[in-house]
Formats: sequence, C-alpha cells, structure tokens
Amino acid sequence: MPSVADFADETRLRAMADQRGYSDGVALADAGAVTIEEFGPLRVTATVNAADGPARVELTAGERFGYACSCSDLPEACRHVVATALVAWRTGPRPTP
Repeated sequence: MPSVADFADETRLRAMADQRGYSDGVALADAGAVTIEEFGPLRVTATVNAADGPARVELTAGERFGYACSCSDLPEACRHVVATALVAWRTGPRPTP
C-alpha cells in the first residue's frame, strides 16, 4: 500500500493545487513553517504557521491520497496541504530498488 510520502510528490501536488496554492505551499515548506506532529506511513498531521495564523493539516493514504485542512473545505489542495505534503515527501523514506 502506498504511503503518504508516495502520494505527495511534487508532480501530483501541482495537479492538486492551483498555481498560487502550490507556490505559496512551497514557500511555507522552504521557510520551515510546517511542524509535523504525527508522521506515519498512512497518516501525517501537522500545524502550518503562516502569516495569517496556524492551520491544522491531516494527510492520509489508502487507496488514494486524502487531505483536510482547518482553513477551508475547498476541493483543491490549499497551500497548507501542499506545504505539509512537501515536507512529508522530502523527509519520508524512499523505497529501495
């Protein structure tokens, strides 16, 4: 079964978020704004500290990638989801060939 980190690569995130959400998410990830609270293969929770306040994010993996953020219920991934997913992808284990 794929892990959260498997689903959260940059190509998939670009497809899930609009351009601004993706760019802002990358900036948040690069700035160290993401605090991972739980990091498991099937569930990641985090707080993203943005200029307009903190947001709680949950990422899940199963048959597909799921996400939720306290900032909205929009169908596309917000900047907080993108930031959290990028940090999970960057720090998660890589499968061995």
